[in-house]
Amino acid sequence: MICRELNWRSPYAAFAPLAGEPHAHFLHGGDHSDIADWSIVVAFPSAVIEQKDSNVDAWLASLQAVIDDRALERPMIPLDAPFFSGLIGYLGYEALGALEPSLDLPSSPHPFVEATFGVYDAAAIFSRTQRKAYIVGRSDGACRKLKDALGHNELAGAEA
Repeated sequence: MICRELNWRSPYAAFAPLAGEPHAHFLHGGDHSDIADWSIVVAFPSAVIEQKDSNVDAWLASLQAVIDDRALERPMIPLDAPFFSGLIGYLGYEALGALEPSLDLPSSPHPFVEATFGVYDAAAIFSRTQRKAYIVGRSDGACRKLKDALGHNELAGAEA
């Protein structure tokens, strides 16, 4: 597992250049949370797993195969971060309803896929209490690509 410290910048500033990038995500616990320390930025997935046709069994099998293939022991690096690499995505109402048929969920009014998860080989992680930032991941190339795409300057009005 790769872990390199970065110069501190706010997670908002780091994510800003990636805001229009397909499958880029910014996970942030809120600026005023007492318990949510880490922010996570991912982009450039090595694969995308989507459910488009309510075939939940095939989709779950694909997802499980990726999870099994990528399983690692907890990395031996000196961070207590919640994420180093892996899957990030969402489940729409239709996918959730297929997983749990007893739920009475509305149909989505939007033309999104039912579920999508990106497979990420690198992440930028930010400890807001320690004001430390890191690039972590499974692949040097993925780590370099994400690091090079991150923003460096503070954004006006954004809290660090």
